[in-house]
Amino acid sequence: MEVALLLMLPRVTHSKALFGTVLCGIFFCLGGNFVVFPTVNAKTFGVRNAPEIYSVLFTSFAVAAIGGAKLSQKFLGQVGWNGLINGMSGVALMGLVLLNLL
Repeated sequence: MEVALLLMLPRVTHSKALFGTVLCGIFFCLGGNFVVFPTVNAKTFGVRNAPEIYSVLFTSFAVAAIGGAKLSQKFLGQVGWNGLINGMSGVALMGLVLLNLL
């Protein structure tokens, strides 16, 4: 769903209401990651190691946020907003594939 919403985002800029709805849908999907991570973490690494691994996982969110912002600034001038959003859609799709491999 997130991939589809990311691909729709540049195509709905003509309507503030539709743009806001699609953006809220994207943020709604982001919350799903926080729901899935504890279960996947415990299932993959065991309950005994869950707190340490989960803390590293949440630290990676901070690193990804800063790194993602820097990469977005760098590539925005080269590929534009559409290219940037398509790239984020591709990364979200890769995440979906990797999640299914677990």
